[in-house]
Amino acid sequence: MNCDTERQQLLFVWTDESSLHGRIIGWSFFDGNDPAADLTEHDYQRGVDVLADGWRLIQGSQLVNRPAGDEYQHGILEFEWVFERIVALVDAAPEFLRLLARCKHRPCRILANRDPPFAPVDPIVEDERLGALGGHAQTEAWKRASVVKCNPDPPQIPVRLRALYEGKMLYAPVPYLTRDFPYLRIDPAEMKRKGVSFELAATSEGYMMHGERVNFEDVEPLDFCVVGSVAVGRGGGRTGKGAGFADLETGIFRELGIIGPHTPMATTVHSVQLVDDARIFMQAHDSPLDYVATESELIVTGNTDPRPRGVAWDFVQQDQFESIPFLKSLRDRMVAGQQS
Repeated sequence: MNCDTERQQLLFVWTDESSLHGRIIGWSFFDGNDPAADLTEHDYQRGVDVLADGWRLIQGSQLVNRPAGDEYQHGILEFEWVFERIVALVDAAPEFLRLLARCKHRPCRILANRDPPFAPVDPIVEDERLGALGGHAQTEAWKRASVVKCNPDPPQIPVRLRALYEGKMLYAPVPYLTRDFPYLRIDPAEMKRKGVSFELAATSEGYMMHGERVNFEDVEPLDFCVVGSVAVGRGGGRTGKGAGFADLETGIFRELGIIGPHTPMATTVHSVQLVDDARIFMQAHDSPLDYVATESELIVTGNTDPRPRGVAWDFVQQDQFESIPFLKSLRDRMVAGQQS
């Protein structure tokens, strides 16, 4: 490729099976010509249709050898294919539309009624050792932290990766809390001993396979917490994907004393996810943010609102008790502990 006259375009495609003949259920597009561009429409029904349109396959779907007992555990978008094509630098294809101004996250189209993973551009800068450096790592709170909790979503892989490379004990939840255990302990020393790369351990698939399963009560006191966000305000308000997992987990940790009133709460977003504070509705059981890291700045919110003391069980929906296996028994244990 001639870097003076050409640019690379990448198309990530997810199919419903480990074959290019599988049906496409999601895609994400990146354009070296125009970082704000989006592949708004296409006629691709199956992976082979992308090849037929002239894209070059540069990475195939990797099959994960799952341990006994986890054979049927799958990620939300398990079968990933990466395609590329080279285009002229001055010739942006007409099918691309600039959506940056009205998008809250890097476009990732998910079909078949699947919830989107909300993968904003990672707020990172180049780093010789890691290849990615989260803006939150500039803070003294992060530097002092030895135990870190991070959400399981793909945009925060650089956060989890940095924590492991810096030797911090990392805790991450089971995605969507669908198992009979809620959390994984990812010990960097143990990963080294087992020969598991930090790059693998930083992914939800990797830590689900190689991390240590723990209950909420087994988590050490946390020094720094990172949550995912869809939209945030500079004053520290945030909104997630609507399922309430982050607030539920944080409330449980607060009630157990694992998160204290001064434990820093942080998120990483793209700057287009910043909205006016008035557009973020915060309730009493929501935990405000102390830090917001974007691709261009680190925001110290200075939020002094009271932090929740624990779980607002009245706000937990019935379907959450039904879909989260351990939640009812955990509530019963916590309520019994308060009454004793």
